[in-house]
Amino acid sequence: MNNESIQTGYDQMWMVGKKDLAQGIVDVDPIPDATSKRWGVSAILRIPTIFGESLLPLIDTLKTKTGSRHTFHDTATFHVTLRSIEFFRKDVPDGDFAVCTYSKLLQELAPQFSPFGIRFAGLSANRVGIILQGYPVDAQIQLFRQQVHQHLANHQFLQGPEQQNPRLNTHISLVVFGGPLKNGQDLIQYVDQHRRTGYGQMEASSIDLVRYERDERSVKIVTLDRFALG
Repeated sequence: MNNESIQTGYDQMWMVGKKDLAQGIVDVDPIPDATSKRWGVSAILRIPTIFGESLLPLIDTLKTKTGSRHTFHDTATFHVTLRSIEFFRKDVPDGDFAVCTYSKLLQELAPQFSPFGIRFAGLSANRVGIILQGYPVDAQIQLFRQQVHQHLANHQFLQGPEQQNPRLNTHISLVVFGGPLKNGQDLIQYVDQHRRTGYGQMEASSIDLVRYERDERSVKIVTLDRFALG
C-alpha cells in the first residue's frame, strides 16, 4: 500500500493550504466550461448512506466557520474518485463512444476485485476546499487504478488530469469554496485540531461511471453506468 505517500500528500496540502487560508486566499471554483480541468467523466465510489449520514454533523460544523456561500457535499454527493477519466465537457450524449468504451473496460475489470475498504481519519484543506482524508485498507484500489490506466492506454484513451499517472489519494470532498470564508482563523484552528481524528471506515461494493452537473452552489452526480465488484 501507499498510505505513507498518501499521508505525505495530505500533509503537503495542509502545509500550503494553511498559509493561503491564513492570508484569506481562496480560489472560487467556477462553473465548468470547455477549459475546465475538473468535473469530467469519472469512475467513483459512492459513499454508503449510513456512513454519509455520519458526516453530516461535520458538514454543519464546517459551515459555521466557512459561511454558507459554498458547495457542501451531502449523502447524495459524497464520493471517492477512483479515476478522473476526462477533462470537463458539457455534452455527454447517450451512446457516447468514449463512455461506452469506459463502460466496457470497467465491466471487464470490476468483477476481478473484491469490495474496496477505506479508512477515514483527519481533515485537510487548501484554497479550493476541505477534504476528509482517506486511506485504503489494502492494495486493491491502487492495483485497480493501475489496470484502468493501462487499459485506457491500450485503447488510446489516456486523457484528462490523470493522463500521466493514476492518482494515489482516496479522500472525500466535503466543501468546495465559492467565495471568502466567514472565519478563516476558526477554520484553520478546527482543521489543525482534527488532523488525525478518526471518522470511521466504509466498504464499497460497486463502482459508478459518472458525469457532473455543476452550478455556483451545488453539484449533481449523474450515474452513467454501475459495476459490481467481485
